Amino acid sequence: MSEEIENIISLTGGMNVEGEEEWESNEQVALKFKEGSLVGRVLARRHCTVNFFKTVFSRIWEKEGGWFVDILAKEKGCTILGLSFDDKILAAKVYKKSTWIFYGEILITEKWPPNGNWKEASLNMVECWIKMKGFPPNALTLNNVKRLGNMLGEVSDIQWLNTNVMLMRDTLSTTFVTQPTASRSTPPGNSSLPANSTGSGSTSSEQAASSFSQPDTLPSS
Repeated sequence: MSEEIENIISLTGGMNVEGEEEWESNEQVALKFKEGSLVGRVLARRHCTVNFFKTVFSRIWEKEGGWFVDILAKEKGCTILGLSFDDKILAAKVYKKSTWIFYGEILITEKWPPNGNWKEASLNMVECWIKMKGFPPNALTLNNVKRLGNMLGEVSDIQWLNTNVMLMRDTLSTTFVTQPTASRSTPPGNSSLPANSTGSGSTSSEQAASSFSQPDTLPSS
């Protein structure tokens, strides 16, 4: 028996692709996989199961079939998933949003790495909306908002309405991209801003509660 095993091992040792002639290539299969596959990272207190993920995101994406999920790895505080979609349009929408909030947990998505190795995906950036309150009228400028947002990460969008409306509602929304495990602190409640006769000269930011209490939805095309 041991001699047979040694023969098998010696045969496998001869499997060398480098010395062979050019191998057959199927670019259509590679393109289909590239357009319809994502790597996902679920940040949660418990490891995510396939059944739980399918149940939740079948409702969020409003599509029960036509997509497949598999667990690639379980790490401390997160689960790495592989996602494959028959519909490349759905795959593009899921990737476009990139960060999904569901029941207090976060899913980060990224395109499958070009070399086919999912371990090459970084999955270390998360996009979040925050609400900023307490701006004195003379401090409500785009530069000040970006400056505060950059304390958390890279500002990617600011929902800038009529300034009178924002001051009346005492709310400004902005979205930023940051590392979910980064040791960055939220701007303190006493951050110094230009004071005026009516403003307090301070600002605070809070994560939009609605984002964490209600599941996300697919972005429009």
